[in-house]
Amino acid sequence: KDGKCVKEFFVAEKTDIPGRYTFEYQGQNYLTFVAVTKDYVIMDFENQCEGNTLIVVELHGRTLFSGKLGLPAYLKHTARRGIGAGNIEDVSLNPCNNS
Repeated sequence: KDGKCVKEFFVAEKTDIPGRYTFEYQGQNYLTFVAVTKDYVIMDFENQCEGNTLIVVELHGRTLFSGKLGLPAYLKHTARRGIGAGNIEDVSLNPCNNS
């Protein structure tokens, strides 16, 4: 706000779809927990605003190794959502990914 970061807090409401929540922020937002295991979680964020849709899918692991366990499910979900490999960014801290 006015060029400075501010903390914002949102409370999402459950939808009729298990694992899917919705809230208003710069349009209609949906958060879906696609997969939740003891090792990793896959979250799908969708924002719909003024006829445009933005989709972000995240894979979070408890460790770098356990996150890799979720990679096949993540890639299957991103393909289903129309997100190609060229639009996937690995932001893990693993130095092997930066080659």
